[in-house]
Amino acid sequence: MNNKLYYKWQDFEKDCKFLANQIEKDGFKYEMVVAITRGGLFVSGLIAQFFKPCAIETVSLSSYKGDKRKKLIIFKGIDKKLPCEKSALICDDIIDTGETMRVAKKLFPNSKIVVLHYKSKNKPIIKPDYYCRDTDKWIVYPWEVNEK
Repeated sequence: MNNKLYYKWQDFEKDCKFLANQIEKDGFKYEMVVAITRGGLFVSGLIAQFFKPCAIETVSLSSYKGDKRKKLIIFKGIDKKLPCEKSALICDDIIDTGETMRVAKKLFPNSKIVVLHYKSKNKPIIKPDYYCRDTDKWIVYPWEVNEK
């Protein structure tokens, strides 16, 4: 059995529209969008297009090298005092263990979490407010380098 899911651009666009509809229905008012780089850059960019213009900040947090889990590293913080009290949508592609998002949520306590994929079977330490799909597969996103 193949435990990889090859995610397509068409699915990405459809899923971001679904997420935007969830956010709109919820009525969450935010002052900024926060992208967890790298996957969150794509999610935040498309989500932001569905709403009024606002700042998109980036935070570089990483706990993977390829498909190998490593120690969580913060590469870059935003140019604001952290933790930031502004309301925010924190965007990333996936919550696996939840460690990256746990750190991001501490940096932006007045936020809601938006991801494409959520791995609930891994029992992550944090749950997203908005997500499209619950999966236990390894996701290969179209913006990733394909190392076949």
